[in-house]
Amino acid sequence: MESGEIVLNKLIGIILFLYMGTSVFAQELEELPMTPEVIVITENELLAKIKALRESSYSEFIKELEQINELTTSFINSRNDECLGSFSEVSINDKGERVVKKKKLDRKERNHCLYMLVNFRIKIVEGIYQIRQVHLKNLQAQQIDELSKSEKLKVGALQKLASKYKK
Repeated sequence: MESGEIVLNKLIGIILFLYMGTSVFAQELEELPMTPEVIVITENELLAKIKALRESSYSEFIKELEQINELTTSFINSRNDECLGSFSEVSINDKGERVVKKKKLDRKERNHCLYMLVNFRIKIVEGIYQIRQVHLKNLQAQQIDELSKSEKLKVGALQKLASKYKK
C-alpha cells in the first residue's frame, strides 16, 4: 500500500506544481510557425481526454496522465500568454494579402480571459481528482481482496496445524 501512496503523492505533487506554477509575467507574442511541434488542442478536448481516463487501468491512467499534463501545461501557458500579452490577428485584405494585426487586450478583456483560464484550471484539477479517487478506491478494493485471501490461507494453515495437535 505504501508504494501506491508514494506514487500517488508524487503524482499529486507533480500536477499541483504544473498547474499552479505557470508563469504570470506578460510576454509579447510572436508569430508561431506552423510546424508539427505546435499542438493545438481545445479546452473541451482536454476535458474529454481527462474524462476518458476513468475507463483506463491504473497503469494506463498514469501513462496517459503524463501526456495530458504536457498538453494541459502547454495549453495553459499559451492561453496565459494570450491573456497577459498581446496576440496577433491574421486576416486577408481586399488584395488577397495576409495582414497581421497586433491586438492588445484591454483590462476588462484581460481580466475576463484570466478568469476563464482559472475556471478551466479548476475543472482540470477537479476532474483529475475525481478520477484519481475512483482509481484509488479500485486499488484499495484489490488490496483488501488480496489481504483477505492471504488471511484465509494463513488461518486455514494454522487451523490444520491446530487440529493436528488437538488429537
